[in-house]
Parts: sequence; structure tokens; C-alpha cells
Amino acid sequence: MTDLSNPNKLKFEELDDETAVALFRYWREGGKVQFWSLSENWMYTSSPSWLANSVYRAKPVPVTQDSIDWSHVAPKAKRSRTCWQRLKGS
Repeated sequence: MTDLSNPNKLKFEELDDETAVALFRYWREGGKVQFWSLSENWMYTSSPSWLANSVYRAKPVPVTQDSIDWSHVAPKAKRSRTCWQRLKGS
């Protein structure tokens, strides 16, 4: 899976082809795209211009805490949850 978060704020022209195409496809399929504005913050755009010297990224999806009452879950499933959390790094 291609990382579309662009943590290094690379310009569109600096992205490798795979990432640029994946970002465009993500937007075309309804994903939210942001650009780095002159006021130095991320702004949402409904129709990116895809300018070579502009910086774009997929809008991050907020991570939420578990909302399940784990006391009712079988011990085997709880172990799976713990393993999954270790894999995610949480």
C-alpha cells in the first residue's frame, strides 16, 4: 500500500509515479485531498489543480479508541486484539 500522507511535504513533481497516480486515483474515487497552503497549514480542496510545485496529501482519517466492552469477549479474541495492537504499535 502506498503512503499518501506525504509526511515530508514533497511537491507533486517530486513524488514517484506510483505515489502520484495512487493519490490521483484516491481523489478520483472520492477520497479527500489536502494541499499545503501559503499560510503553512493543510487545507482541503475538492478539486486539486495537481500543480507540479504544489504539495498534496490524502486527508488523514482520525483514529478513534475502541468502543467495545472487552469483558464480554472470549479470551482467545482478546489475545488477537492484543497482538493486533502490537502490530499497529498502539
